[in-house]
Amino acid sequence: MTLSIRPARADDVDAMRELIDKYAAQDLMLSRTREFLLENLGDYLVAEGDRFVGCCALATLTPDLADHLARQGVPFREAHEIVGRLVRERIAVNKELAGITLGELRAADPRFGETAVAETGISRSLASRSSPGGTAPERVRAAIDEARSALRA
Repeated sequence: MTLSIRPARADDVDAMRELIDKYAAQDLMLSRTREFLLENLGDYLVAEGDRFVGCCALATLTPDLADHLARQGVPFREAHEIVGRLVRERIAVNKELAGITLGELRAADPRFGETAVAETGISRSLASRSSPGGTAPERVRAAIDEARSALRA
């Protein structure tokens, strides 16, 4: 059986909720409403063989930037607003967030510290999400093993 990965579609939402709710019931992740999943469908990928076997949300660096500012003493709500503004500004000039420099971060807000860029590298970002269903390499390997087992069943 071959496993394929594709963007999530509206007809995947019920299966996605069932899987997510399984982890949410164990307090391993937050539940997601049908409406939330539909509104954020573009952030998700689905793994399937003959049937749905798993899903994941694509990692973004924005939470890492907001977390960095919060560690600098910026209230999280304000940090979230700063990063949201930064993302909108980058989109307006057709620039990705990945590869942003410390100077560019500090132009958005001088409270970005010396370690801001290092703390938001994609490898570090992915590795920091080590809860079940997360993007840390050991969690991805576990999810692949679980998907393979499901395909054999």
